[in-house]
Amino acid sequence: MEIQLLKLSMSDADLNQLASRIFVWPDAIRDVGFAVTPEGIRVMGIYQQFIRIPFQMLWQLSVSEGKVIGRIERMRAGFISLGFFKGYLLKHIAAATNIAIRSGKLVFDVDALLADKGWPVRLNLTSIGCTLGSLILESRTPDSLQEP
Repeated sequence: MEIQLLKLSMSDADLNQLASRIFVWPDAIRDVGFAVTPEGIRVMGIYQQFIRIPFQMLWQLSVSEGKVIGRIERMRAGFISLGFFKGYLLKHIAAATNIAIRSGKLVFDVDALLADKGWPVRLNLTSIGCTLGSLILESRTPDSLQEP
């Protein structure tokens, strides 16, 4: 199955529902939620070891070679900025999910992720955008807009 031309808009609720089906969080990570802003995807949650520590990250998204690229723009735990912690977090996420790291960014092969879930589809992703409350994905094969 191959998507030739598509523009998909996902609301915050859609994104949260999809993430709850796809991602498995470690026991120490709780109450994870996503919100789409014009700056990117805001991820909020609680890190619970001995005490509850609220965290928040801002991810900027782009598409390269049909894959979604995620870069941590900001990261905070409580009132503390944790920019120095980005590399460790990326390695931890990549190890837990088999997502690749390239140049300090996560590389999501959405086609492979969907195939692992039983949906063998080629998306042909070309762009991803964020507006307040909506994530917009666009897919297009190079020849999908040519006249016959």
